Amino acid sequence: MVRTWHFDLIADDEDTRHAALNRHRALLEASNAALRRVNELWAQTGSFEPETQPYREFRENRNRTLFGPISANDPAYAVLFLQWEARYPDEWREASRWTWSHWGAKENVLRWFARSGVPNAVKHDVAELVLDAVQRPYRCKDWRYAALVRHLAEPALVDRLSAIDDGRARYLLHLAANPDERITRNSFRLSTS
Repeated sequence: MVRTWHFDLIADDEDTRHAALNRHRALLEASNAALRRVNELWAQTGSFEPETQPYREFRENRNRTLFGPISANDPAYAVLFLQWEARYPDEWREASRWTWSHWGAKENVLRWFARSGVPNAVKHDVAELVLDAVQRPYRCKDWRYAALVRHLAEPALVDRLSAIDDGRARYLLHLAANPDERITRNSFRLSTS
């Protein structure tokens, strides 16, 4: 995989990260401006024309953001999106002032991994994200990480979860031993009580 500028959103170097963040913001702004023009045309004409110049600009700019590869179900970019939220939640939320919900995007990424499985190339990174999620204060949609455990229940992850004295970690260990159990927001919430 070619490493694009998107991965600089989680770079250790502050200048590199902020340059990527500014680039991402500019693309999102251009995408949203084009979408506003699409909506104006739609309101004026009463019909939606997907092949208009504003709609092409909207799609091109959006696809150049991190959300293009995510919507194409690229696992490396999906992991990057989750890592960005885990490491820099304030920047992730602030940069997410787009037409779509960043929490909805997170939920979709986690649901996709749960349904499709976690490719070997990103298994280690996803396991780290699960461990991070279970050890931090709950964030919106974190309960969706629980469904990934059945794809990651290898001895190394089970050992690391066993070392965490927390109801959520115990629940994930239960899921590792019972991979067919149905997971809901409530079952996750009850595990923390």
